[in-house]
Amino acid sequence: MRPHLAAALILALLSLAFVAPALVPGKVLSNSDSFWFKAPWLAERPASLDRPANPEFDDAPSVLQPFTSYTIDHLPDVPLWNPHIMTGRPFLANMQSAVFSPFNLPAYLFGLWGALAWIAALKLFTAAYGTYWLGRRVGMGFAGALLAGATFGLSLWMVTWISYPH
Repeated sequence: MRPHLAAALILALLSLAFVAPALVPGKVLSNSDSFWFKAPWLAERPASLDRPANPEFDDAPSVLQPFTSYTIDHLPDVPLWNPHIMTGRPFLANMQSAVFSPFNLPAYLFGLWGALAWIAALKLFTAAYGTYWLGRRVGMGFAGALLAGATFGLSLWMVTWISYPH
């Protein structure tokens, strides 16, 4: 097998393995369960929830995922304006909306909730494979470039910012 194809396959499998728990039917890669611990939903919280998946991180379920959902609701038109924020705000010009991000394509094709893990896997793979190619370009051998790709692609920085579009 060609080394670049082998690297792509290995890094793709690592990326999928990283998000595998969210690829199981009925699971979602979102910490939107944090809303059950805030008013007005606190009184309706399911008894099975002891704590939110990530109590420190509410940007994705409160801003970023609704932006993607808003885009999906308006396709095939491109929403320029979001009237639901204050008295209206530019939507397409807001980089957090990521309307034209290629990573949002799975959400546009298959729906938001089922696509979140696939979007994360695509981002991890892109970072890992891009780093692999950078390593090869600057003269690293196959193993070193593959290690560099896996190290950066699955690094804490990448994983922490995986739900952000920018």
